[in-house]
Parts: sequence; structure tokens; C-alpha cells
Amino acid sequence: MEDSSFSIKSTSNDKELRFFGIGEYVFSVELRGAGIYAVREIYCPLGSSEFTQFFLRLASYERPWPDIEQCTSLEGDLSISARCSALGVVTFSISIHGLFGVPEEWQLSSDLTSELGQLPKIAAASGRFFGVVAGT
Repeated sequence: MEDSSFSIKSTSNDKELRFFGIGEYVFSVELRGAGIYAVREIYCPLGSSEFTQFFLRLASYERPWPDIEQCTSLEGDLSISARCSALGVVTFSISIHGLFGVPEEWQLSSDLTSELGQLPKIAAASGRFFGVVAGT
């Protein structure tokens, strides 16, 4: 199976959220920047489209939206929410959680900023990435 990836890079610092290593039932996600780093394998049922639909929904907005949009993985180990300021600054709030129920649970949460005009490009990259498994 072809390996692909896509990233959301911050417009205000060196943070990056990268999706990579997709397989039939999993993909990996990495959040990195100055002073932060987490990588986690995320369970994703065959043909899962929750994240693609999330990014497509964001890309459908031509103007800043009033509410917070959110998407969470099936097991809750990856959560992404997005809000948009009146000036078109999109803030992604990302939370990656380690294995639940282990003696030393961990979680990394951070914000990453982008721009309203970048959302169609992010949605297209998400569709290509998750489409590798869906066969589209």
C-alpha cells in the first residue's frame, strides 16, 4: 500500500501536525514544535472518513464561522477542534492521548494556527491521505 502523508503547519511558529503511515486500520499522527513532541498510532476503521469530513466541513466555510468544530478519533486518542477569528485566523486545538488505563497515562495538548484560505488545501490533502485506504 502506498505511504502518504500530509501536514498542517502553523503560520505563527514552528509547530506542525503530521498525519502519516496509513494502513488498513491505523494511521499515525505526530505533533511537534519547540519544546513539544508526541507521536501516536490512531485506530481508524477501514474507510474511516471522520477526519476527511471534518476538514471538508471546515473548507466549506467561505467566512469565519461562529462555533467550534470538532472531530475525535474512535478511541478518543486524537481530538482536533477548530475555531476561526473574525480576521480569518484558524486555531486548531489538538489533543493526543497515550494509552488509556496504563499506570502512566500521558496527554499532549497544543494549539496550532492557520488561515481560513488554507483550509481547502488541507481538506484536499486529507482526502488524498485517507483515500489511500478507502481506495478512492
